[in-house]
Amino acid sequence: MVYNSNPKVSVVTICRNAERTIRRCIESVLSQDYTNIEYIIQDGASTDRTLDIIKEYKDERIKLVSEPDFGGASDAYLKGLRRCTGDIIGLCWADEEYFPHTVSWGVSNLEKHPKVAAIYGDVYATDIDGNIPDGIPNPSPGWDVVKFLCFEIVPHYCSSFFRTSKLKESGFFECTSCYFKSKTKLEGSVMYDYYAIVGIKYPILYIPGFVAKFAVHKEQLSSTPAVLHSMVSELMRSFDSLCNTEKNTSSIMPLRYRAYAGFHLMMIPSFLSYAGAFEDAKTMFKRALSYEPDINFLGKVVIDACNYLNGKGLSNELLEFSDIIIKASLNIPKLHHARAVALCDLGRYAEAIESIQKEPMHDGLYGLLCKIQLHKLLENQHIRDVLNKGILAKYQLREVANILNNLLTTTETEGVYHFLQGMSNTALASLEDIVNTCFLIASREGTQELINRLKTLAATIVAVKDMEDKTLENKYGS
Repeated sequence: MVYNSNPKVSVVTICRNAERTIRRCIESVLSQDYTNIEYIIQDGASTDRTLDIIKEYKDERIKLVSEPDFGGASDAYLKGLRRCTGDIIGLCWADEEYFPHTVSWGVSNLEKHPKVAAIYGDVYATDIDGNIPDGIPNPSPGWDVVKFLCFEIVPHYCSSFFRTSKLKESGFFECTSCYFKSKTKLEGSVMYDYYAIVGIKYPILYIPGFVAKFAVHKEQLSSTPAVLHSMVSELMRSFDSLCNTEKNTSSIMPLRYRAYAGFHLMMIPSFLSYAGAFEDAKTMFKRALSYEPDINFLGKVVIDACNYLNGKGLSNELLEFSDIIIKASLNIPKLHHARAVALCDLGRYAEAIESIQKEPMHDGLYGLLCKIQLHKLLENQHIRDVLNKGILAKYQLREVANILNNLLTTTETEGVYHFLQGMSNTALASLEDIVNTCFLIASREGTQELINRLKTLAATIVAVKDMEDKTLENKYGS
């Protein structure tokens, strides 16, 4: 379909008790440079000032309904979609925000690609107030219907625009209407089906370009452990419903256990960063492993989780998490790297060295291995005695290890010379004693890589001392 005139665009916002964010959401929609818009606001019977704020805007494009949503966000979502009368549907939740050109971007790109049922672009991840931390963008993944069905990619809904005709022709409304027969539990996830049902039948296209802001914060309704657990159950029921559709059975059924794994894995970042629920994250991971996870997606989730735990200084938790993987005999690249960092932080240097040596070596790992070995060597009583006699005694062992590691692993020879030349003769002599002592002990306990690097550093220190001696001779004579 090609639009020869300006098509009507329905923008849907669902909200409940969103007084902190609803104003910037509404204003971003009403300030679009494309004006043929109807604005569907579906409120879940808010009890704060949300409704008062919405009613401040006397814009005839706003169509507000406020009523309880027994089925949560999915219930509100479906009711909002059913109210749309536009040719195109866009989504902007209460804590999200459109850029001024977002709707015109959607309309023009659907016109350029008449064979696709939907398009989506990139977003900026923000805090609850719409601020972009450090200006870091959050680009969307390219479209792949299999990966979406398995929840290994999730496009950003606030950057999405669907053709209403394709949504209807796909059978979306018929498929999802049966989910609300019970008022105690949902029979599926409407938000999942929005992409899944359409994507199975029609092409969907990712178009690079930043068109919206997507908020990430702990006040989100989806950030509680109870909701995250319920989302997994709803996703599994949605997938089963798709499988039970006669035309889909043969193509989708083989993906069932991969999809079940993906639903669990996708929740792990939310359990860790939003909900702070480490035990729930472990539970999700164990359940995912009981199915058939895609190894590439599994590896990404695992490493992201390990990096998050390392960044938060949760070393014991990281080791618990990695133990699950190791016991499952899975080979995840960079896992032992992250594990070694955690073990080093806990002062368990021998275990850290053992862990890191289980990965194929590369430049980054050599540097980390040298650092961990130095930590272990500096625990040696003989080196402690030497260290305590010199000028470096005022530093903690961790600081001394960092200084030595920087000198051993830097690729800039001039930088090493410059650093050493800036040291006093006394400090240089103290450093030489430590390096020589480390070299002697490493010859018995260290790797050849560390031995070679210590030997090179010792020779560099001697060269700097000789150079300074010659400079003094030239200045003052023999």
